[in-house]
Amino acid sequence: MDDLAQLRRQLSGLAESHLGPQFAARVLSLSRPAIRLIRGPAGPAAATSSRLGGDPVTAAGAQWPCWHGEPLNFLALIDLAELSPFDDSGLLPRAGFLNFFYDATGQGAWGFDPAQSAAWRVVYAPAGEVQPLPAPPGTETFPAHGLRAAPTITMPGWEEEALADLPREDRERLDGLDEAWRAVVGPAGEWPGGEPRHQVGGWPALVQNSFWLEAQLASNGIYVGNPAGYRGPRAEPLRAGAASWRLLLQLDTDDDLGWM
Repeated sequence: MDDLAQLRRQLSGLAESHLGPQFAARVLSLSRPAIRLIRGPAGPAAATSSRLGGDPVTAAGAQWPCWHGEPLNFLALIDLAELSPFDDSGLLPRAGFLNFFYDATGQGAWGFDPAQSAAWRVVYAPAGEVQPLPAPPGTETFPAHGLRAAPTITMPGWEEEALADLPREDRERLDGLDEAWRAVVGPAGEWPGGEPRHQVGGWPALVQNSFWLEAQLASNGIYVGNPAGYRGPRAEPLRAGAASWRLLLQLDTDDDLGWM
């Protein structure tokens, strides 16, 4: 993890220059390691290499996951053995494969409604006897793009609850630090400025709001598509559990795959 230690030193110096010593120390104490997934060009790759698009790999006899009778779209394959040199979280298996599916064609599920939980699926396949699983006829598929793993450090976005006690103007200064951090790591080939932010673990790059509480409540059967779900009598005792959630996979807008 020498690369990670070097990244921490770089981030520490950059944070102090952008935020000042006290605020920088707070942000760095909350920082989390993550694994960047750097996309390559479209083209053939080893069947079991980490990639976006292409075919999933599963154990023999596995069925393609469906929702409301329609096949889900395959988005990504993660070879956990490729990630293990960069992962010290203790949360992921050291080997095997994660296949990620979602209703990308219909986009009928947004995470608010517990009844829609089957609209995305993560299918684990143990290392060993795995084989490609072709998509059912008529299913929208995406071209295969290989992924290369690299370590990084992530910081909480200013919308995160972990920074809610700070004035908004202080929290918004994190955007400047994030831009400067991307410029530092970009020349090394780890997320240059325009590269999609595909990622395993760490803090997410938020589009709007923090979603940990949303995930906690929806997974416990509470509809959170409007404010009522957050205020109901069942919500309060569940709030503390939001802090235990962790990011598994972040997929960014990616023009080469037609994703937004």
